[in-house]
Amino acid sequence: PKGVSIKGGSITSDATCEPVFCGTNTTTGGSMFLLSPGFKTTLTFSFDEGIHYFGAYFSGLQLAKSAITFSDGTQQSITLPYASVSQGGLAFVGFQYNSALIKSVSIYTGSDIVAVDDVVYGRGPVAAVPEAGTLGMMALGLLAVAGAARRRLG
Repeated sequence: PKGVSIKGGSITSDATCEPVFCGTNTTTGGSMFLLSPGFKTTLTFSFDEGIHYFGAYFSGLQLAKSAITFSDGTQQSITLPYASVSQGGLAFVGFQYNSALIKSVSIYTGSDIVAVDDVVYGRGPVAAVPEAGTLGMMALGLLAVAGAARRRLG
């Protein structure tokens, strides 16, 4: 993509082993993903103009040695959630930091083979996404108003 460079790993459609252990594509209808082959690999995303938020799907998680680091003037670190996904798991990990622009994000995968897909990043605040229940309640409210209006007219 324009304004971003990626160092480490390879963009591929083949993890060379079972997807549950080595990761896979997570995009519906997609086939490509970034593969970290293990061997103490670090994947680095560098951004020309800096970003405020970053997130991605990580699949094939097995060995609890991976972490995401970024610098906003001081080094920050986020550990990938191995405990909640067990062996060969899938997790979306993301963060937002509005105090300063982040110029690079590094992902150290240790000796784990991990696939990274559906990466999102950008500037500015992340828009809030309404909960499904909120949308359902709003739809019921609109139906009630429409029903009341129909009774008055009919």
